[in-house]
Amino acid sequence: MNANVLKVKLAMAIIGISSIHLLKTFIEVTNMHDGDAAGIEGGGHGAGVTAEGAMWQVVIHMTFIFSALALAWIDKMPVTTDLKGRLAEAESQRIRSEANVIEATRTLPALADASPTRTEA
Repeated sequence: MNANVLKVKLAMAIIGISSIHLLKTFIEVTNMHDGDAAGIEGGGHGAGVTAEGAMWQVVIHMTFIFSALALAWIDKMPVTTDLKGRLAEAESQRIRSEANVIEATRTLPALADASPTRTEA
């Protein structure tokens, strides 16, 4: 694996962790009264979650997603450009081969005329 693949995999792992954290926040926001969530019993994860805090968590999560998409797109760009170059080279080589075959077939009748003929005995 190259470094670009590892970058994309790391970004996907971060998005997964962020998704779980955001889901926990959304569960707590459903219990929100007057812009403040009471949190899970015993002061767990959602203690002190505000509407503004939940909004910022969504913004940060979306930033992670866009960053991962950008990394994946950047990783794919050179491959696409390289592939187009290889395809163009293969096409030009195919055209040259066909031209050589056509040229060779044009000279075949001349070779047939130059071949020795049998003399009858």
